[in-house]
Amino acid sequence: MTARRKGSSASREKSVAKLAALWSELVPGDTLLENGLQDLRRFLTEYTYVQLRKGMQTACDKYLVLSTKGKPTNKSANVAWEKVGSMCYVAKHPDERPFLYIRGIFNNREIYYSEPRLRQEVHDALEAGVPANAVIGAAKRSTSWSAFCDQIDDLLAESEV
Repeated sequence: MTARRKGSSASREKSVAKLAALWSELVPGDTLLENGLQDLRRFLTEYTYVQLRKGMQTACDKYLVLSTKGKPTNKSANVAWEKVGSMCYVAKHPDERPFLYIRGIFNNREIYYSEPRLRQEVHDALEAGVPANAVIGAAKRSTSWSAFCDQIDDLLAESEV
């Protein structure tokens, strides 16, 4: 291994150790094991140290539930950890937020959809000037993929007038 790669690897491991320590501060009583450390190494290939810190903080703020003793429950700590990557992704790609939200609505309702077509429909509507909350509202009102497409067509027609 070259000296440069060793330095890079050492720097990355230092970041992993700092982020693991931060997680232990955010979630008292929880320590990342080897799988969690591997997740951090993988995350560091996609996101910056600062993005990961913010993602960890956001996940803890949104998903940690305290027990009657004032400590986070194991289940909520696990859920928060599972959401760290998602928090980082959404922060890095804020323009995808409406698409991701609508995809979640459809997944929760078990509505069939084509992901590439959904992405295109949402993108086209937003590009045409339809407000994001109107597109999300259409998804909330829809009971099927075709109903959603019809509502998006109506929104696009209204925006052209």
